[in-house]
Amino acid sequence: MDTVLIADNDLGFVFWLGRLLGEAGYQVLPVKRIASVAHWAAQFEINVLVINPVLKGAADFIRSLRALQGRSRAIIQIGEQAQELDGVYVWMQKPEEVDDLAALRWLKLIESAMASLENPKPRHSGSFL
Repeated sequence: MDTVLIADNDLGFVFWLGRLLGEAGYQVLPVKRIASVAHWAAQFEINVLVINPVLKGAADFIRSLRALQGRSRAIIQIGEQAQELDGVYVWMQKPEEVDDLAALRWLKLIESAMASLENPKPRHSGSFL
């Protein structure tokens, strides 16, 4: 089963996206703080990391995840504005409205990120759809 780790301090977004992806068949690891997930990288193979770079320790966590699990992870950066993070697949703003269109966009984004693991073509910034 493909695993998506969602790290953001906005619990409403984390649980919305987590429920959406869980219903689509993904294993989801929702977290609010980086400090609470470091041990998960050793226990789960994380395919896609959805992360807000404002979280304390975000860049260090990405480096340690890549050291433990290799570079074949897709990273989706969320937040108000793209920041420089190593290996980001795409930057995406969180939806203002959590409606069917937002759900469709996020599902397509996760599917695209998963496909990028099979055919890696890293993108450093931009948006999806």
